[in-house]
Amino acid sequence: MCPNQTDHVMVMECYGVPEKIVRLIKAFYERTSMQICLYGELTESFKIKTGVRQGCIISPTIFNYAIDWVMDTAYRHSRSIQISPKRFTDLEYVGDVVLFADEI
Repeated sequence: MCPNQTDHVMVMECYGVPEKIVRLIKAFYERTSMQICLYGELTESFKIKTGVRQGCIISPTIFNYAIDWVMDTAYRHSRSIQISPKRFTDLEYVGDVVLFADEI
């Protein structure tokens, strides 16, 4: 499930992103819509309410705030494993995450 764009804004506010920047990002995502070309014809326009824009220069930053919040929340309930001499609670690479836990 993708967080909606309001969630992204709330996470950035919680992390202390300046209000002016949060407002700019929020305005950038307001009234976002899309059309699909299907069999050479464009569909009706529909609103985009979740996720971040693919290929957008600020999308990785927004994603980093969101995934950081998710991981901070998950750490409170996670376990760690010993891979000598270090202990790990998770493994992360780009958009992939492995979280060690006793139960879901």
